Amino acid sequence: MICYRDKTFCKEYTCKHFNVDCDRSLTEQVIFDAHQWWGGADAPISVFVDRPECYELPGFFKIQAD
Repeated sequence: MICYRDKTFCKEYTCKHFNVDCDRSLTEQVIFDAHQWWGGADAPISVFVDRPECYELPGFFKIQAD
């Protein structure tokens, strides 16, 4: 099966790495580029079905004990 950039992208926008230091982030720019590459809005983009193992909550979810 052919898909954009021959990789699987991540939709976990709550991950602390999303669009910061992760090259698998499915951003609006990635979607736009895929549509340009394919020539239409039905571009084949592979995405993870389950949350990837690299997922991490952002730091603001940490609870500090006194």
